[in-house]
Amino acid sequence: MTRLLPRDFDAFLRALPELYASRNSHAFLEQSLPVCRTLVRCDYCAWTGFAVAGKARLIILVEPERRMTPRLFPLFEQGLGSHPFASHWAGREPRTSLMDSDVPERAWSTHMSAFEDLYRAMDFARNLTVPIDFGPDTIGGFSFVNKKRSFTERDRLQANLLQPHLEQAYKNACLFTQTMTSSAEVRSRPVFDFTVMESRVAFWLAAGKTNWEIGVILGCAPRTAEKHVERILQKLHVENRTAAAALIVGNGPADASNNAFLPVGSHASEDSDASIAQRP
Repeated sequence: MTRLLPRDFDAFLRALPELYASRNSHAFLEQSLPVCRTLVRCDYCAWTGFAVAGKARLIILVEPERRMTPRLFPLFEQGLGSHPFASHWAGREPRTSLMDSDVPERAWSTHMSAFEDLYRAMDFARNLTVPIDFGPDTIGGFSFVNKKRSFTERDRLQANLLQPHLEQAYKNACLFTQTMTSSAEVRSRPVFDFTVMESRVAFWLAAGKTNWEIGVILGCAPRTAEKHVERILQKLHVENRTAAAALIVGNGPADASNNAFLPVGSHASEDSDASIAQRP
């Protein structure tokens, strides 16, 4: 029977404070990638999340480097329906980590053959995925990926140990994000005559986030975030995001540590090598 060694638990305990340190959901998704790689040996790891009410739609994709391109987005969404992991987890509680070796070879080969272009671009052959609860009508996971080496039962034990902490740390970061955004909303609406949602979008626009990243943080489609940004620019009578951010921050409190439009911990993501794919 496979068991974790004392050094595995020591590494896990050292990693936990780093996982729970993130102060916003976007930063957490980025910063957790290198942390988790210290626990499970892999070539790279990534976050994925899909909205599954109706047609599957990709809502979260965070990679250590850009592999996903606009051409591959439709393939990625189409592939969810026949992905062996998704069908295995459907209706099962609790959901545990899966390796590609857990599903019949024929099912996995059929799926990969149907989406050969996608998997060639993603450059992987072996997969260990931790299921993550992003909320109602979603399916998501944290995936460890290897190009050649197969994952082991020891890797799976580490992944299962990580699962509840990945979910809880993400929920904590989301809660902190909501609290900070609500603070910005209360303080910015009288100044700029923003709606509730516009205030929330303005908060992250001023922090330098893209429409895709704002959508991830606030749980809306990138196109919805884009529409709110357009209305914010109109209300501020400026032509671009840079001018809007300067105006928003300039109307905040003089002390940046108390500025409603500068989220605590936002600087952390600036140093990250992670890539958040831009959904067309």
